[in-house]
Amino acid sequence: MIIVTGASGFIGSNLVNHLRTIGKHVIAVDFVRRDYIDPRIDFIYSYDLMNVIEHYENDIECVFHEGAISSTTETNWSKLWNKNIQYTLTLMLYCIEKNIPFQYASSASVYGNPTEEEWRNPNKGLNPLNLYAQSKTHIDKFVSEKKPDSLVQGMRYFNVY
Repeated sequence: MIIVTGASGFIGSNLVNHLRTIGKHVIAVDFVRRDYIDPRIDFIYSYDLMNVIEHYENDIECVFHEGAISSTTETNWSKLWNKNIQYTLTLMLYCIEKNIPFQYASSASVYGNPTEEEWRNPNKGLNPLNLYAQSKTHIDKFVSEKKPDSLVQGMRYFNVY
């Protein structure tokens, strides 16, 4: 089975629907319930994803972590730290420990307004312009510096619509 967090959002819901069309068993997790989620999908309304993960631990094929506070105007750093950084790290480290592939949503916003030279070396040209982008930068740097050989992928989404 595959777990998708942020399953009620644009990216998460489309990912869940695609995985279902190719025959995957999906556990969709979010703390927001939207009507467009397919009623045949196992949807778990939860703030505590670790309980969900531990319950299905032996059956998890991979985790797509699409959930986050994505508002670029959010000014509460504590809220962003808890939801975008601490929550992601807890889930990621658990998946690494259990050898479960983990893909998380990063953002092109980590680049900010780079110079031409910074575009040529995207890992060094990070210049986040808001707190949301800073939260994503923390995760990206942690993965590249601390866990380079793990089964972790960060996807720096640009415009996904």
